[in-house]
Amino acid sequence: TRSMSGLTAVEALLPFGEGHRIGFVGPPTTGKSTAAQMLVAAQSSKDTAVVYAAQRPRAALEAQLGRGGLLDNPNLTVVHADPNTDCLGARYLLPFCALHVADQLRARHRHVLLVLDDLVAFGQAAAELGAPAPVTAAQAVAAALDAAGAVESAEGGAQALTVAAVMDFDHEDVELAPHLRDLWRSAEPSLDVCLAFDLRLAADGVLPAIDAERLLAAGPPPAYQAPLLRRLRAELLRFLATSRDRRERLDMCGQLGLHTEPQDAEDAASARVARALLAHAAGRTLPEVAVVMAAALVFHFPLYGRQPSRVAVAQFQEAVVATVRDHHPRLWEALQYLETTSDEEARATLAALGQALLAHRFDFRLTRPEI
Repeated sequence: TRSMSGLTAVEALLPFGEGHRIGFVGPPTTGKSTAAQMLVAAQSSKDTAVVYAAQRPRAALEAQLGRGGLLDNPNLTVVHADPNTDCLGARYLLPFCALHVADQLRARHRHVLLVLDDLVAFGQAAAELGAPAPVTAAQAVAAALDAAGAVESAEGGAQALTVAAVMDFDHEDVELAPHLRDLWRSAEPSLDVCLAFDLRLAADGVLPAIDAERLLAAGPPPAYQAPLLRRLRAELLRFLATSRDRRERLDMCGQLGLHTEPQDAEDAASARVARALLAHAAGRTLPEVAVVMAAALVFHFPLYGRQPSRVAVAQFQEAVVATVRDHHPRLWEALQYLETTSDEEARATLAALGQALLAHRFDFRLTRPEI
C-alpha cells in the first residue's frame, strides 16, 4: 500500500510504501528534518498513528512542528529529549522509548509511522556514556529498522510499521567518525529506500535538497504507483539522465579548455531550474505533484545569468498549479482521481495536461523569454 510522502521527488521516482524502512541521509542544513516532517504531515488517514522522536531544545522543536501544522494532529505522539536539560541516559533511551510507543500503537492502528530524527544525536549519547552501552547505537538502529514491515492481523487485515531514520552526516565522507561509520553500516543494508541530500543543491537554494539523480537506478516503478505518475516517472528518469550527461560533458569540456555550444549551457541551466521544481517547503497533494512534474518536463527555462531564488521557484510552483486549477477545471477534476484511472485514461489526461501547460508557457516569469 502506498504511503503518501508529500515530497514531489519521492512521489515521482520512488513512492514510499507502508512498512518501508526509509533513510534520510546527508550533511547538516540540507533539509532532512524538513522532509521528515513533511512525511509526517502527509499522513492524513485516521488509521495512521505517527511517533516522532527528536533530540533538540524544546522551544525550537515546538516552533518547528508548529510551523508545519503538526501540533494539531491528534494522531501524532512526540517523544522528546532536550540536550540542554535532559541527562545523558534520557537521550540514550529516547529511540527505545519511541519504538516501544510505536509498538503499543500498532494494536490500535492499521499503520504506524515512526520517525527517528536524528540518529547522530542518539549515537553521540551512546558514545558519551561513562560505561559501555548495554546496546550499541548500531545495534539499536538495526533493530528499529528491522521492526518495520507489514503483517496480516488476527482479524485478517493488514498492519504496518514504517520507520524513517534521519542521519545527519555524509555517508560517503572518508573521514566519517568511526561510531557514525558503524551506524551507517548497520542501517544501510536494512533500508528499502534511501534519500540522499546534497549540500550543493542546498547551496543553490533547493530545499529539501533531495538528490533526485541518486534515484536513477531505482528500478521499475512499484505496483501501487498511479499510472499517470508512472508515465511521468519514465519521462523524468530520461530527463534526469540526459541532464546529468550534459552537465558532466560541460564540466569535462571546461576542465580541458574545449569549446562548448551556448545552447548546451542554456539547456543545462534550464535543467537546473527543472530539478529545483522537485523541492518545496510544504507537502503537496498528488494532483499538485503531477502538475509540477509535468511543468518541469514540458517547459524551457531561459538562462538569465543566475539560478532563480527559492522564492521565485516557489512562486512559480504555486502559479502553475493555480493556472491548471482555475483555467482548466475539468482537467483539474480529472487529476483528483489519478490514483483510480486506467492506463489509457492516464495517457489522455497527461496529454491534456501537457497541452494546457504549453498554452500558458508565456504566462510565467521563469518561462518567458527575454526580448
